[in-house]
Amino acid sequence: MSTRNTPEEAGEDPRRDLRYGLEEALDGEVPQELAERMTAHTADCPECADEVERLRRLKELVRRSCCDTPVPSDLRDRIALQCRSVTVTSTDADGTTVSVTRTSWRS
Repeated sequence: MSTRNTPEEAGEDPRRDLRYGLEEALDGEVPQELAERMTAHTADCPECADEVERLRRLKELVRRSCCDTPVPSDLRDRIALQCRSVTVTSTDADGTTVSVTRTSWRS
């Protein structure tokens, strides 16, 4: 059994936390109460609504494109990891470049 903290307990903004479960919510893999919170949130948040629509379209494209083709068993995990990773690159005035990658992991 997982012992996940709520966003508030972890010192995070609870609105931000909803974005991390979008893929799981679209797959019906989150509790009903969380799915309802996410639906209500996206009704008031154009940024999250756009992200939900982007993920829906991506999932539909993958479904249509891969329905008859066998795929590697780890493909879904690799795609999901890419969807949860964000890289930010910054270049200072002196030309120094710094890249930071953040990945949201499932527990």
